Amino acid sequence: LLVVGLSFGVITVTARDLHVVSGGAASGTGTPEAPFSSIASALAVVQPGDTVRVGVGIHVGRVVVPVSGSADRPIVIRGERGVDGTWKAIIDSTTPLTVDWERAPEIGPGVYKTPFPGFEPRQILVDSRFIPRIWQDHMADGSGFKGLAHPADHVIKTDYEKQDIDYWDTMEAMFGTREGVVYLRFRNGDDPNQKTLRGAPAGGGVHIENQSHIVLRDLLIRGGENCVLISGPKATHNVVERCRLLNASNRVRITDGAAHNTIRENEMSIEFYARTCRTGAWGCAPVNGVVPYEFRLKQQFYRMYKLFFGPNATSDYGVRLYQVGPGNEVCHNQLYRGGQGISVNTGREVRIHHNMIRGFSSLGIICTLNRIEDVHVHENTVYDCNINLRIHHVNEANQPAPRSLYVYRNRFWNKPGVGTHIYFHYNAKPPIPPGDHPRIGIYHNTFVGGRCGISVSGWADELGGLRQTLVLNNILATGVGVWAARPFILGEGMTGMFDHNYLTGGFKTNHPEHDYTKAPWYGQQNVHRPDDTPWDATALPDFRVPASVTSLPTALDLSLPVELNGRQIEPLPGMAASVSRPLGAF
Repeated sequence: LLVVGLSFGVITVTARDLHVVSGGAASGTGTPEAPFSSIASALAVVQPGDTVRVGVGIHVGRVVVPVSGSADRPIVIRGERGVDGTWKAIIDSTTPLTVDWERAPEIGPGVYKTPFPGFEPRQILVDSRFIPRIWQDHMADGSGFKGLAHPADHVIKTDYEKQDIDYWDTMEAMFGTREGVVYLRFRNGDDPNQKTLRGAPAGGGVHIENQSHIVLRDLLIRGGENCVLISGPKATHNVVERCRLLNASNRVRITDGAAHNTIRENEMSIEFYARTCRTGAWGCAPVNGVVPYEFRLKQQFYRMYKLFFGPNATSDYGVRLYQVGPGNEVCHNQLYRGGQGISVNTGREVRIHHNMIRGFSSLGIICTLNRIEDVHVHENTVYDCNINLRIHHVNEANQPAPRSLYVYRNRFWNKPGVGTHIYFHYNAKPPIPPGDHPRIGIYHNTFVGGRCGISVSGWADELGGLRQTLVLNNILATGVGVWAARPFILGEGMTGMFDHNYLTGGFKTNHPEHDYTKAPWYGQQNVHRPDDTPWDATALPDFRVPASVTSLPTALDLSLPVELNGRQIEPLPGMAASVSRPLGAF
């Protein structure tokens, strides 16, 4: 109960526990003896300092938080966990699709249709598993209907190597909407009236809009276009922690100026309806002219979720920060399976650290250099992603302030010969003006396996290169250390500094002009040992440098000003002073 006491002119308010039980009585008051029947009922009376205790079971419906907490009195929405750590309190924002499906022979055999069930579905689940949605532009131009009509045994060619793949292996089912009608197809033409289907409209499963000091803890949240949506400039100092987030286009989306929010210690994934679906790194050279079918599947996932289920960009994200305010933090999470792990597009003082990110067919982490300032990516372990880290739009124009990105003490791994660790992307736009080059630091990282360590867009040389990018104190035990076009390799000043790195492996080709060790920007203190194999890269290593490796260069102390090759380097973030550091991700 709420207790208000008046003593010497000071009002004290005792925080309450508001209990919610799935299937409880509508007359509940929130006590353990008479719990509320829904989270919405509890939130209708919640006040700063209260804890909404969500009991065992499935709690159906969207959750919209209507009031803010305060710094010393946050509002906590907390679920129940089992003794083994399993999530017992489930928020499911989908609702049963109790509709009558009828055949749609005008589209093709096996396609069914039904009018909107009171809303436009942005997500449909079958047996709690995810079915992808065809992007609306493709439904509008008719190409979506062609996809729905493909026969169950339809075979297509992969984009790059032109090798066969079964079209439906990536999804097994899909749906699209047009003019108030939902169209659904299962690969074998199954009747959806015989399935357990659930759907959700646009928005968040849990939506925190312009509210602050809200904590979501120990909940399993599934379904919805977003599991958790935090939006608006007044949405500040919210925390999502120790939750399991499943089956949404965005497991977490932070947008529209939301600032100083923290996403930590969560598990995020997607459970696909297609049991044959595979995600992860796939970019590799054919062996005897053949790409393994596993990698073809992963490539097809990338293609479909970008070009058919997405707007020429992936339609699946773990955590997506888009046009955010300052100070957001994503840390200590486990993200696995899907299109992209963590995406940052605009934002100041963003911190991405101590995450485990694996199995994404597009990107592990992407930082789009549009209004990016003082963004730190550090101490993450990223592996089995086609590109583990993409630095996007290096030459983005019309920036209001200097851009800066610092990448340090991360551990990257891919299977030998598969995928890229860091890729620098450029738009087909004019070159970067001399004063607008982003300041990028790549230092004290360890890269193991993969097809290449650092790959640079073929447009980089003509669009200004990486003149303010520092690549220092890294270990690149990869197939190819630097993969770039000849003009970049041969160009003066294409990087701000590339030195004190240890590299193994070969070059893009055997042509001398791809030998980056001869590049004018390649520092004299780098060590290249092409035949070294510090780790067994066929499995995730422990990243500890073996004692047998004795040829490492001396690491620069980047906590202090350093003069190197006639250039003064100011101290770099994340480097504690007066600490001796080995090379790589110490």
